[in-house]
Amino acid sequence: METLLPNIYLVEDDPFYNEVVKKSLAKSHFKIKTFTSGADYLKEIQRHQPDLAIIDYELKNANGMDLVEKTKSLNSSINVVILSAQQKLELISEAIKCGASYIHKDQTAFSKLKMIAHRTEIDMVERREDRMAMIYRIVFFVIFTLLAIAVIILRHRDPALFNNRG
Repeated sequence: METLLPNIYLVEDDPFYNEVVKKSLAKSHFKIKTFTSGADYLKEIQRHQPDLAIIDYELKNANGMDLVEKTKSLNSSINVVILSAQQKLELISEAIKCGASYIHKDQTAFSKLKMIAHRTEIDMVERREDRMAMIYRIVFFVIFTLLAIAVIILRHRDPALFNNRG
């Protein structure tokens, strides 16, 4: 089965950290689109929605949590991660309440982001498989219904056709 790579958006106004995260995910063959402003990100998600949004909590011209809420209100199935150098319980709790994961910007952040990107990829495959299973069930139901209708019509036109008494 072909692999689906998640569409990843990163909102990070620190150019160095932005590039490091991008390169880290690119090593695992993920494609990532970066934004240095919340406004640019919001414009883009109106046109193309990501499968995974990684959003810095402290942006110069935007509040990361507001971006999480706007992202989730647009499409609740978008996987969202808040990145922060802060480790405040209130921040972590707020991220979780908004439906986002929280990752502290430390030495383990990149491996955690890769794990979340891989999990997003698996979720995409599972959703596609679920859609295909639903399509197969619908097709089976339609074919079964058409066959039943055909039998009813044939039985109505020629009752002797279904008489098994020799």
